Amino acid sequence: MKEELLARIDKLSYNQQKILIELLLKEKNISEADSNSIRKEKEKLYPLSSIQKQIWIAQTMDVDSTAYTIMFATKIQGKFNLKVAQMALHKIVERHEILKSQYRLFDGNPVQFIYQQEFVSQLIDLSNIVLEKGKEFVLEFIEQLKKTSFDLEHDRLFQVYLLQFKDDNFILVVKTHHIIFDFWSIQIFKEEFIKIYSSYIKGEDPDLKEVTSTYFDFAKKQINDNIVNAEAKNKFWQEYYKDVVFKCLLPTDHNVAKAIGKRSEQYIEGELFESLKDISSDYNTTPFIVLISAFVLLLYRYTLRKDYIVMIPVSYRSDDNLENVIGCLLDNMPLRVQMDKDMSCEQIWKHVKENTFSLYSNMGAEYSSIIHKMNNSSDVPNVMFNYIKSQDIENSIDIGNLNVDDFSFGGQDSKYDLSVDVVENSHNLWFSLEYDSSLFYPNTIALLIKDYLIIFHLIVKNPKRRVDDLMNIMKIPSSNNNREEDEFDF
Repeated sequence: MKEELLARIDKLSYNQQKILIELLLKEKNISEADSNSIRKEKEKLYPLSSIQKQIWIAQTMDVDSTAYTIMFATKIQGKFNLKVAQMALHKIVERHEILKSQYRLFDGNPVQFIYQQEFVSQLIDLSNIVLEKGKEFVLEFIEQLKKTSFDLEHDRLFQVYLLQFKDDNFILVVKTHHIIFDFWSIQIFKEEFIKIYSSYIKGEDPDLKEVTSTYFDFAKKQINDNIVNAEAKNKFWQEYYKDVVFKCLLPTDHNVAKAIGKRSEQYIEGELFESLKDISSDYNTTPFIVLISAFVLLLYRYTLRKDYIVMIPVSYRSDDNLENVIGCLLDNMPLRVQMDKDMSCEQIWKHVKENTFSLYSNMGAEYSSIIHKMNNSSDVPNVMFNYIKSQDIENSIDIGNLNVDDFSFGGQDSKYDLSVDVVENSHNLWFSLEYDSSLFYPNTIALLIKDYLIIFHLIVKNPKRRVDDLMNIMKIPSSNNNREEDEFDF
């Protein structure tokens, strides 16, 4: 729904978009002149990056959507000093001004600015309740936060809640918006909070890596780069997506998508996991390339199409100056994969690797407008694949007399019909498939996961196997009548 709305908006001219947004503002009794006068002399305005602009349009057009809300929670056990914790949070917000940004129109364009009020976290005192008995309250509290959408113009987009329970148990809940935050930002926040808190407790200044570049610097640089390279990038995207169908027409159990997210999980370990590492090295490729190729083969197994678009997250943090910057520096890019039944898995890996490199070379361009002008507004990408290295994730940390661990809760709105997360650590792969439960039954998803694991097993076992042979093994009719039987146990 959100992607289709954004697609229709992208087909409008600049003036038509401006008129539409002005009408929306009038419905809220806000005029551009009034909003400009509020801070004309006091506020410094900053442009939006390409991904921020896409998110801003989507959220503005669907103000009740929580698809871009990011939430995470941390459980803390021990002698936790709430005053020092609030000082640490304040320090983080000082280091990363993007956490105090808000968004509105200025001269017909969306801009971001910094609100002037002091950052304040909220303390909820439940010190007379044991955490085990209060878990239901915490889950309900988080659920209510998840249901409330952000107003990008008026709300604080970085909100922190500290819940205090009996026996030195605490839950720290963060609610924020993707326009100022991404997955990597979660890790930056956690690491900085731990370092600052630990230093303040000891009466020391925290030893933090200096933030040499801000998110606003990144946005300005990206805009300038897009202007300089606009013609070349536009030409690339037009050629890259020529004659492609963007939506993956997977068979579903229901026809109406409601973006109700659920997850199903599976581990890949032992000999199969070791084979992945060996194959990646032997064929000069990466685990990501092998894993996403298996996913595209899964799509082929159910659709028999030869051309696919899979959204993949691409990070702008290859620039060392942005490595420790909080902000939306992760863009979802549409990767095109074309295959033929006579291609080997090894050839598919090479093709995926080349196309991924092309995406990296053309990052930053506002490709979504180009895509939607080339295609029907209802034809938008609906599948996602995300690969994460485990060394980027620290789930449990011991800080002196404190134990800090993730606090798990239910899923959020699903942005895609199917979205795969694969997390690699030193001894296994964690495979998680988020799906729109209004489209798929759980048993359908279980079958998809099993088929993915079978395909993954087959291509790792024999990378020279042709697609047609692979489909025969999967018992899908094709031009080859020979059948090979394999036993699989997952």
